[in-house]
Amino acid sequence: MLTSRSDQLKFDLAGVDIHKPISELDFSNQAPDMRAKFEAFRDKGLTLAETMKLSATRRIIGTPEQVADEFAAWQAVGVDGWNLSYVTTPGTYVEFIDAVVPELQRRGMVQTEYSPGTFREKLFGQGPRLNDRHIGSRYRPHPE
Repeated sequence: MLTSRSDQLKFDLAGVDIHKPISELDFSNQAPDMRAKFEAFRDKGLTLAETMKLSATRRIIGTPEQVADEFAAWQAVGVDGWNLSYVTTPGTYVEFIDAVVPELQRRGMVQTEYSPGTFREKLFGQGPRLNDRHIGSRYRPHPE
């Protein structure tokens, strides 16, 4: 696991005591994005081994409540999002949405509604379509 993690982090972990708290390790010579990842765990009192375990690919199997409990435990130590992968598609996602999302919403871990507007409006504060000066506007379907 250390070899794989070393490659992912572009940082040789061979000489690092992975059982020391992150706060005691020096990652100052690490790339800024990697340093930021470690900094996020610095004040949690976690060891490098614990952070590696948290970031490892894991399968959670159980009831919606058990899955939500696991996500809550991750959130408690600073994990701020989840990447889902599927076993069957679209089945895995449908089951997650229908069973787990309501439990996460009940716990306040997932939003229950979206503010009105398109993504473009929220991201750029502009209208829902490209303005006519934008090069992409020429690819709009034209009314006949």
